[in-house]
Amino acid sequence: MGFTTIAFYESRAGTTALSNVAGLEDTHVAVNGDNITVPPRWNQLIAAWGGMSNATDVLVAARLSSPSLRKTSLVDLANLEAIAAGGALQPSSPTPIDIFLQRAVQLVSGEFLNYLQASDGTTAANLCTAVVFLGDGNYGNPYAGRPIQTVRATSSTTLTANKWSACTLTLDQQLESGSYAIVGMRAQSAGAKAARLIMQETPARPGCIAYDSNADIEHPMFRNGNLGVWGTFVHTAIPQVEFLSLSADTSETVFLDIVKIG
Repeated sequence: MGFTTIAFYESRAGTTALSNVAGLEDTHVAVNGDNITVPPRWNQLIAAWGGMSNATDVLVAARLSSPSLRKTSLVDLANLEAIAAGGALQPSSPTPIDIFLQRAVQLVSGEFLNYLQASDGTTAANLCTAVVFLGDGNYGNPYAGRPIQTVRATSSTTLTANKWSACTLTLDQQLESGSYAIVGMRAQSAGAKAARLIMQETPARPGCIAYDSNADIEHPMFRNGNLGVWGTFVHTAIPQVEFLSLSADTSETVFLDIVKIG
């Protein structure tokens, strides 16, 4: 499978020096404090989104670091969700996101990946978040010649704020019997920051930046086969979706780009 999704999150006092943000608890990669272990297969950095909210402080710099990157240069993120003081930490529209897909940054499987942020002030409760997409270099779409359908699904799961929360989806319409490939996704809930798929055939958790409104403009990378095949399913076993939200939302909407393959 082409890529997977990890995240960092911490509520902490502000720091004007670049300082580590804690890795977000995860079930598919190893997380120990500030360190997330680069998984065996998905060891290329292909995209990253970082943001921060606080009553007075504003995000001014963000960086990704690992031992292998220190041999050349650490990855400074240029496109930051620099939210106005007091604003909610959600992806804006269009979304500032650093894309490395055409020049993927090579990491080393088994090493620790860290995310660092710096703010312009040092007050308490800086809410720091990053969503990082790691790939394996395989983003081809063998079904590019077949028609893509976009189907809407919903959930009424109560999310846990600032944690990955698994949601069982109900499709709005019944699919024709058979097997399908997922080639893109859009996800929405009131406080959404990101979402990722849980699938039976792979430990990968491919995902996307998520939004709170249909009006938000997504990055085209996450739709219509631009990252290849995310996974497959049969019509009787719709994958779950994990949401990362700033709030305990109770209503989730997902749009799946799918191709019938059997």
